[in-house]
Amino acid sequence: MLIITADDLGLSHQVNRAIIRAFERGFCSHCSIMVNMPGFEEACDLVRMHGLTDRVGLHLVLTEGTPVTESLKKCRRFCDRDGQFWLSRKQHVIRLSRSEREALEQELEAQIAKCRKHGIVMSHLDSHSHVHEEWAILPLVVRAAHQAGIPRLRLCRTFGGGTSSFKWLYRQVVNLRVRAAGLAATDHFGSPDDYCQFCQRYGVSRGMDTPWEVMVHPVFDPQEQLFDGWLRRPLENVMKTLGQCRPPTSRPTTNRQTVESVSGGQDFGRM
Repeated sequence: MLIITADDLGLSHQVNRAIIRAFERGFCSHCSIMVNMPGFEEACDLVRMHGLTDRVGLHLVLTEGTPVTESLKKCRRFCDRDGQFWLSRKQHVIRLSRSEREALEQELEAQIAKCRKHGIVMSHLDSHSHVHEEWAILPLVVRAAHQAGIPRLRLCRTFGGGTSSFKWLYRQVVNLRVRAAGLAATDHFGSPDDYCQFCQRYGVSRGMDTPWEVMVHPVFDPQEQLFDGWLRRPLENVMKTLGQCRPPTSRPTTNRQTVESVSGGQDFGRM
């Protein structure tokens, strides 16, 4: 089982177009939406138009733009004096004061409510810059997911190189907390390259049998070709590499309830 999630829906008109095109090409099975970004309203219209409401999750934003709630705008731990997010992953959130927790809880509830108001079912929850992995933020996100009935929370990266031993250990502990909360629908999470490395190490058969989520970031290059903005490679090339580890499938159209992809055509919409 392979879930391919396109992050950053709602970021802009161009990103919205790119993600819908990625669905049309069969390059993703799900996407995650940012409620505080300029393209949110348009993204919701596109999701409804293409019958993708059960394939969209919340891309929780605490590091870019403006909060939804006034309480978090006034919280200096997260925002500057203009009410703009200034938190970054370089500022680890080990603990929060009571007032900071309350403000963050209100923001989580508000971002979830904004999705619901616009008809987004929320098949999953993840976050921009993976901020939900922060130690003091994670339990609040887990609680919000449970209260909202969101069935799946993204794991930390589980495979691949370029990470210190301490960070790997920390991620394993965080993933244990997600699994203990009953919110882990996959065994692994990472980039398309991480998944391919997994298949190279353990074999294609195990890669097909192991539940995985990979993230992609569809954008358009100057020639209007789909490009992965994070990997900095043509998205079609990324999918061809993934396809070497998957059986061939047909290409989907976004007016179908079941979106087939290089994931093998399985329906992940209810996960």
